Amino acid sequence: MKYAIKEQDRKNDQYYEFRKGPHSPWRWRLDSMDVAQDVFRSQGLAELFTTVFPDFPEVPYVEVNEEQWQRLLRSGNPVLQELDPYVQSAFAYAPVFTLYAPK
Repeated sequence: MKYAIKEQDRKNDQYYEFRKGPHSPWRWRLDSMDVAQDVFRSQGLAELFTTVFPDFPEVPYVEVNEEQWQRLLRSGNPVLQELDPYVQSAFAYAPVFTLYAPK
């Protein structure tokens, strides 16, 4: 993968965590995928997520449903394209996935 890493490869807390299922108080699950904060910003994802979640930069997490994901995916963003197979597996698990911002 070019943009995302598996949870076990994460080196610090400066990552956005894409996690299967609804919000939970426990972070950094082994089945999560992570995107470094600098990649998230340089690839325009902060702005893109704000189009669907206006409060996104100020909240610690958002729960994303399939319709919202499709809206984001239509942007053609390469990071989201790379994450799409993981997100589709997340939707097979639950109706939402949770995106956590870095601490």
